[in-house]
Order: sequence, then structure tokens, then C-alpha cells
Amino acid sequence: ADIGSARREYAHGAVFLAVQRDGQVLAPPPVEFAFAAGDRVVVAGTADQLRALEAACQSLPIPAAVIAG
Repeated sequence: ADIGSARREYAHGAVFLAVQRDGQVLAPPPVEFAFAAGDRVVVAGTADQLRALEAACQSLPIPAAVIAG
């Protein structure tokens, strides 16, 4: 999925701030950026938004986790 699709389908109002891939950080990631296995994503949102995003990520073919802190 790309950032644009992820925003529409999974984000539930959360905002993708940055993506780290192969030691490089892209902030903010462009809408057409496509996620890949191993990407680390920085997301901002309410606790409810982050929980919803984490739940949505569980069904993706690429393992993903959302860590709120």
C-alpha cells in the first residue's frame, strides 16, 4: 500500500509523519510512497486512532506494528 491508500483505508485520522527505510528517514513521506517490509513508520494520533491503525495493520500482508508512547 502507498501512503495515500493507507491514509484512506487504515489511518482513521492518524497522520504519517515519517518513514525509515534502510537507515534513511523520509519526512514527511510523499503520498505516492509505497511501504515495504522492514519500514519503520512514525505516526501521530489519538490513542483511539493509533489502536485502530494497529488493528488494521494486523490484516496487511506486510507485518506491521503501531507503538504508542
